[in-house]
Amino acid sequence: MKDILRMGFILFMITASAGLLLGGAYELTKNPIEHQNQKIREQALKEILPQAHTFRDIEESIDDFPIESVTAGFREDDLIGYVIKVRPKGYGGPIDLMVGISNEGVLQGIKILKHGETPGLGANAENPTFSQRFVGKILQTPLAVVKGISEKNHEIEAITGATITSKAIAQGVNTAMEFYHSILQERGEISP
Repeated sequence: MKDILRMGFILFMITASAGLLLGGAYELTKNPIEHQNQKIREQALKEILPQAHTFRDIEESIDDFPIESVTAGFREDDLIGYVIKVRPKGYGGPIDLMVGISNEGVLQGIKILKHGETPGLGANAENPTFSQRFVGKILQTPLAVVKGISEKNHEIEAITGATITSKAIAQGVNTAMEFYHSILQERGEISP
């Protein structure tokens, strides 16, 4: 009985020490991680809406849409467009995707922030050769993913071997464009 209590006490001390060390490590790394995530977000905003000089998160009713956030981009006092963050489900789980849309409803770019897609296949969605396929699209019709060469404005050529990832990203862009046309375009100008 005495040995069981001693071993229980030793186990308690080990787990308590490990818990304290993990808690301390979390507190030490929490702010640098948040700072790095903010830096990545700001860089992505500038990359997919390069005409804008300043950005402001806007509060918008997004209850009917699977939208994570909406950010307005400005050049001085002029509204340039929006960056809409969506989270479509890919092959390896959710894909954190930002979609840049100009004030005229033209797709300015996309940026994948985080994903769990297969290396060498779905992970190729991060390559500029894939993201450039979206730039300049004016979406009146939802995007469709095609195997082979895209021939119409609303078609996107799938990544070879990663059709599920390609479709997920197209679905995320479609969601952002639908939100833009349904909510943001109706809203009109906003001030910086």
